[in-house]
Amino acid sequence: MIVTSRELEEVAQLENSRSLGAGRLFELLANDRDAHVRVSAATALGRFPYPQFGAEVTEALVRALEDPEMEVRLTAAFALGVRADPDSAGT
Repeated sequence: MIVTSRELEEVAQLENSRSLGAGRLFELLANDRDAHVRVSAATALGRFPYPQFGAEVTEALVRALEDPEMEVRLTAAFALGVRADPDSAGT
């Protein structure tokens, strides 16, 4: 089953344009009630290259390690590894 929503489309558009959407991706990762949207936001943020996109992306992903949904936590951890920001070592 393919899950789609306005928010998932928004995440895809922001990722494709390499835009944080004035913090919108962070908001979706932290606050969207749909775990699929949070997973998508974490995946997108993990693809934002370090160091061009620095501390604020890393910090959002580190906070997502506390998400109540395991899939979001796992995706955030993977995204941190993909980014390879040395400041995330040990999290």
